[in-house]
Amino acid sequence: MPVAWGHSVLEPDRGHVREPDTHLVDGATVGFAICGAWLVGDLPPDATFPRCSTCLALLADTPP
Repeated sequence: MPVAWGHSVLEPDRGHVREPDTHLVDGATVGFAICGAWLVGDLPPDATFPRCSTCLALLADTPP
């Protein structure tokens, strides 16, 4: 399952899995991560960055 990775203001270099519902504000995609973090922008899908352990655990519990 492809996911979109976003970042928060508090952790601009850590990736969080974005919820499907997002909003466009001043050209940036904002919305919540599956862990509850408020995201203010996307991270490139092919970039290397630390990933939120809570998001990864929630992804592992998601049925295919």
